[in-house]
Amino acid sequence: MGSTTKVQLDALRSEADSLDKILVGQVGEYAALKRYFELCWTDVQQGLQDNDAAIEFARYYDDKDTCYKYMAQVIRKGYEYPRLVYLCAEKDLPFTNISSNLPKLYKLVWQPLDTLLKGITTVYYSPDGRLSSVPFHALCSNDTAGCTYLIDQFTLHRLSTTRYLADSTLIKTKNLEGSIALFGGIQYDVLPDSTNRKKEESNEDFLLSNTLQRESTRGAMSYLPGTKAEVEGIAPLFKNLLWTTNLSTGTLATETAFKILSDTRSPSIIHIATHGFAFPDKDEKHKEGKGMMMMTANNQQQQYKAAEDPMLRCGLMFAGANLSWTGKQAEMLQKTGDDGILTAAEVSALDLSQTKLVVLSACETGLGKIEGSEGVFGLQRGFKLAGVEQLIVSLWSVPDKETMQLMTTFYSDLAITKDPVKSFARAQTKMRNNYPDNPEKWAGFVLVR
Repeated sequence: MGSTTKVQLDALRSEADSLDKILVGQVGEYAALKRYFELCWTDVQQGLQDNDAAIEFARYYDDKDTCYKYMAQVIRKGYEYPRLVYLCAEKDLPFTNISSNLPKLYKLVWQPLDTLLKGITTVYYSPDGRLSSVPFHALCSNDTAGCTYLIDQFTLHRLSTTRYLADSTLIKTKNLEGSIALFGGIQYDVLPDSTNRKKEESNEDFLLSNTLQRESTRGAMSYLPGTKAEVEGIAPLFKNLLWTTNLSTGTLATETAFKILSDTRSPSIIHIATHGFAFPDKDEKHKEGKGMMMMTANNQQQQYKAAEDPMLRCGLMFAGANLSWTGKQAEMLQKTGDDGILTAAEVSALDLSQTKLVVLSACETGLGKIEGSEGVFGLQRGFKLAGVEQLIVSLWSVPDKETMQLMTTFYSDLAITKDPVKSFARAQTKMRNNYPDNPEKWAGFVLVR
């Protein structure tokens, strides 16, 4: 503190630099980690081909206008510096009925980039803030029949960060093999059989229990018959490949059964077909975003007040979840050791590092709270922290029939290619061709790496 210690401070800095060099030279892991945090845009550029572009979207606060805005950084091979493009103010983005506002979204978040993408065939992009819920592949310049979508113009790759182009993450991704676990046709109203798994109530369970007891409106999750047909249709594809196939349905599709996957070598693929939920920030000021939006049996939306922790405001429903959802969580915990509601916070504490792909065939599994430059806190973040390489998540409530069609097409191709990126692109293109004027039926799912 102060100028009197400048000499001492300089000496300490010099010593720290010397020790740092020793660590870099003697500890390979430290050198690799240090290099990871020193990556810059030129390293991303080196990971691009001539026909590639990388787009890093950013949300920032403008003190002058006292509002949040969005910009995009575009990187191409040969650029001397990234091109920074202003997009729009957050208040101008549509917050509801996204599938009906694709032309408006195109003009706001993509049209300003058009001139920088001439000659580009492949785009790697990383969204931020509310752009995380935008289906970029379905953006189109007009709302007339036969409109051209971005999926028709580019090969699009959504990334958690464009850093992956620089640190070999995408190159290291291996094909799938070996094992798959599937959950679907879940009974939400029936108390699952008790297990021998000894488990004390976690902090996440306790906090969510308090929220549910305070805010419960007795709304219950409806049974999803299409999800049983979905998982039962997928399982044989991999059994024929002699994969280890673990199928959990009805009262056997428990939260405990899912968590046990972390106790051993986690399967290569995990597919979960169930109800999902995403609580907005309880202080959200936008009228359309107040409360938690949850689809129920009669397709009417009910509003719930959110918990403080954003990682508790996103989750998946497993067997018996309705008991906890409607205020009987203590009974669930006593009989089974879990409450049947798997939050993003609980997912993040698991070890799923051997899992290459998680498919969340559920409503609104890709959503969560916006946390400034930290992206979206939600199930995406939870599974990434658990070590999962790739996820397929939904951006809105997707129709049951079309979801099953998409998933069946995807897995049929995946059983052959073992490559989720290629198979998902093919499945989505096929659905786009089947429903060219109905993007709400095929654009709701996105693959995130």
